[in-house]
Amino acid sequence: MSVDHDAFNKITGLPFVSRNDAAHAPEHALEVELPFLQIMLPSFSVLPLVVGDATADEVAQVLARLWSGPETLLVISSDLSHYHSYENARRLDATTAAAIENGDWASLGPAQA
Repeated sequence: MSVDHDAFNKITGLPFVSRNDAAHAPEHALEVELPFLQIMLPSFSVLPLVVGDATADEVAQVLARLWSGPETLLVISSDLSHYHSYENARRLDATTAAAIENGDWASLGPAQA
């Protein structure tokens, strides 16, 4: 898989962006998402980013620098519940999914994803 180093260079000047390969070690989103992308897209490169505690403004700054137009695809993946009972996790995840679908960003926080 080709990593888009030019895209990374566009965001390296931001004070809250750093290269940290270790941050990707426990993350499994790429191995889940890439097979789907490889089937759907004939050719592409990726810039994997792991986001911890970031403000909406910081995320907006990164996206503004990376956006090249309609050919740019953003794939966002987040784990929801891992530590609740099955029933509670389903309830919490459904509430979180509904908030995302409705654009109710104010109700989302670290407890949801």
